[in-house]
Amino acid sequence: MSINTPLGATCLGEGRAGFPVRTPLAESVAIHIGKPEEQQVLLGQGKRGYYCGDTAGTAPDPLSYYILNGHSEGGQV
Repeated sequence: MSINTPLGATCLGEGRAGFPVRTPLAESVAIHIGKPEEQQVLLGQGKRGYYCGDTAGTAPDPLSYYILNGHSEGGQV
């Protein structure tokens, strides 16, 4: 990932969504997806504080939020 990588939920097609985020002080980052099925995905840690991951079976506009260091951070992504 680079400084030019768009952050936030990104539709990858075929029911998949990507979730890149930059949070250099976090020790862990997960994304909680609320529909069509509840799921939680731990994002992989990259360089310079970037985390990323993707999900399968995600609705086009998923209700989701980030979980930083095991704690929910309110608000939708």
